[in-house]
Amino acid sequence: MTHSEAQEPELNDQEALRPGETGYRMYEDGTSPYSAKVRVYLHHKGIPYRRLRTSFVSYMDRIPKLVGFPILPVVLAPDGAVLQDSTPILEWLEARHPEPACLPEDPRTALLHWVIEDFADEYLPRFSMHYRWGNELSRETLSHRIARHMSHGVPGAQPQQLAPGVLARQSGFDAHLGFDARSRADLDAQLVELLTTLDAHFVHHAFLFGDRPSIADFALYGHLFAHLYADPFSMRLMEVHGPRTCNWLDVLTELGDARGAVGRSEFGAFLPFEDAVRALSKLLSLVASTWVPLGAATAHASVARDKSFVVSLRGVDSTFSTHHYRAWAFEQVQARFDALSADAKSDVEGALGSAGDFGPLTRGPRLHNGLYDGLTPPIVVDGIGDNRVKHRRAKGSGA
Repeated sequence: MTHSEAQEPELNDQEALRPGETGYRMYEDGTSPYSAKVRVYLHHKGIPYRRLRTSFVSYMDRIPKLVGFPILPVVLAPDGAVLQDSTPILEWLEARHPEPACLPEDPRTALLHWVIEDFADEYLPRFSMHYRWGNELSRETLSHRIARHMSHGVPGAQPQQLAPGVLARQSGFDAHLGFDARSRADLDAQLVELLTTLDAHFVHHAFLFGDRPSIADFALYGHLFAHLYADPFSMRLMEVHGPRTCNWLDVLTELGDARGAVGRSEFGAFLPFEDAVRALSKLLSLVASTWVPLGAATAHASVARDKSFVVSLRGVDSTFSTHHYRAWAFEQVQARFDALSADAKSDVEGALGSAGDFGPLTRGPRLHNGLYDGLTPPIVVDGIGDNRVKHRRAKGSGA
């Protein structure tokens, strides 16, 4: 019996609660940024959970049965509820595990927080995919790493044979993210700007919003840690241009880790609103020139059901495939802004306006694509993660 064959029974029943177990279980992978985001949050909060190893079998069969499509992470709550979508998962957990707090109490600061959080979730994938699959060193390394991870516990699987298929699938995302020679060159410049901005910030502050980590920290951590800090080509760029940012990644990684008493356990306060505006002005400027126009253009295309669209980012016209979830996520930030009081809106508009053009967020129309109506994220009911899944299943059943 081979090692992988010996592991298979354990992996087949890994979802089952063990005797006396009361925690969460999470399908995740070390190469997944959203897995890293949820994982470091759980560590920080001290929330008991067990990591479920994701194989090709669970990714392509079990997870689609749980949520409707292959995606990571997927969390199983102690009561059996299925949770999917990292941001709603963390909000849901924050309500149930409020200490230590990971959201600023001031609604104006919280709005700035959600702007940066969605920038991390919905814009940083461009960096991740550009650096992971845009050069030969990382392409070869990560295709074999992912194949190795997904092969664990699958009898007879050969990672070396599976790696080309991984590479072909992942490289195909280039066409969806507006990549060409000009946009790739500007992404290189954007990364240096992002790292330089973060490094200057971390001279004065331990975390994005002061002396305690926020959900925005964990979102930014996800892509920077699981992709850029872990991949061979981009790791060099991180170390050269962002040494303090690398230290921040290390601190977040160690949160909740009592081994050797390394993990930080004492935290201060979030920055007051005015101080947060000053501290994050340069980062917000980058957000204004990238995430805002992309999110707004995506929303227009999603509502029109266009398959692709052209948008100018920092003077570079790029063609993107329409990502309906990104449109929904942008609308959620608009909804958070709309929920502010009139005075708070005025303060936030002034703060954002001083950093760049946030008009599509604060004054633009709320464009609603309808693909998530009736759902209750992060709770997934009957394996339906969005209404496209519901439509496909109804069509397949002849309903």
